[in-house]
Amino acid sequence: MSVESDFLESIPKDQAAYLENIIDFLKKIYSEEELSDGRLEHFIKTGAILVEFDLDKEVVATALLHEVLTDKKTTYEELEERFGERVASLAKESSEIGTIIEGNIDRAPLDVLNSIVLSIAVDLEALMIRIAAVVNVLEDPAQYHRVKIDRIARIGKDVYLPLAMKLGMGGVQNRLQDSAFKIENPSAYNKIKKYLGKNDEERITLIEEVKKELYKLIGDKLKVQIFGRPKGYLSIYNKMKKINFKNIYDLYGLRILCNSEKECYELLGIVHANYKIIPGAFDDYISKPKNGYKSLHTAIFREGDIIEVQIRTWVDHLKIESNLYWEYKSISKNREFEKNLSWERQLVEWQKSLGKDTPKRKMETEKIFVFTPKKEIITLKKGSCVIDFAYAIHTDIGHKLKRGKING
Repeated sequence: MSVESDFLESIPKDQAAYLENIIDFLKKIYSEEELSDGRLEHFIKTGAILVEFDLDKEVVATALLHEVLTDKKTTYEELEERFGERVASLAKESSEIGTIIEGNIDRAPLDVLNSIVLSIAVDLEALMIRIAAVVNVLEDPAQYHRVKIDRIARIGKDVYLPLAMKLGMGGVQNRLQDSAFKIENPSAYNKIKKYLGKNDEERITLIEEVKKELYKLIGDKLKVQIFGRPKGYLSIYNKMKKINFKNIYDLYGLRILCNSEKECYELLGIVHANYKIIPGAFDDYISKPKNGYKSLHTAIFREGDIIEVQIRTWVDHLKIESNLYWEYKSISKNREFEKNLSWERQLVEWQKSLGKDTPKRKMETEKIFVFTPKKEIITLKKGSCVIDFAYAIHTDIGHKLKRGKING
């Protein structure tokens, strides 16, 4: 089956016709040569990444269209007329975010660039589209060979990875980290892959099998949520700098979240009763918290593989993690939990319920950031005016300034 048919079969039937219409539009505005260059496949795979987050069809549609304005294949007005204001505005914002990041990666400090992107992102789902696009490019650079892949890997690691962490895009975050590592250090990546003895699909399958086993063992006794993923290649690489590979006990990790500390110990009993454990790997940070950190850690054997299991309450988990929006959205809300949610996740939630009347977060800083028409960042002191901006670009421009035009 083709990438297109796989994608259309993976989405709800009520959305398939709408998104198929988007794909047909792409086929009309790009030449056959451009599409055979891997571009259509890239657009579709970008959309497929966002399908996993249960976003509305307009966001997935924009993921398919995320480069049409940058490539000057259509206009904002045509997008709005064909697909509506939301798709057009998301496409415009996504394009602008990409231009700002790629144009200023060498001009602005990374923390400043991250802050600027977050401050200008009226709709954070536009930012998620950019993150998904970069993940796909890095995972399959051969099908999108027009880009300078080393540069994109650096942008992905230094800019989009911290933003993915802020937005709680856990699975995407790991994919971004590992794909950048594979490009930047292929020999280390392949060495670790050989040590693991399993491909990525097999590793994910193992995690899913153990999750199913634990849900079955726990049954109706307790209400829990279980999350898990294989340890990333970069994380393994960094750990191997300190210890031997065979002594790494968290190549696979599971996290069980429950409602009380009493339940944590009940769950520990279930795990220890049904699996062979590694005695030296057990730590009780609930009875003896470490710098406020409260959790139970243990490691189990399963058919030759070692899996680390962490057990903690949702409240303690929210105190530790700053990136829980996508995990938390499926759980009944609670006022105590809400206090721990970062503004980014609250903003996404507000935007979903309020539509156009979107609350916006303003950066409190002694500096302001102004963009040139080419989207290059100029940093000025708070209270600066257009004359200061002119001099910051070049002294001669300041000397010759007669008037200024801002946002048209």
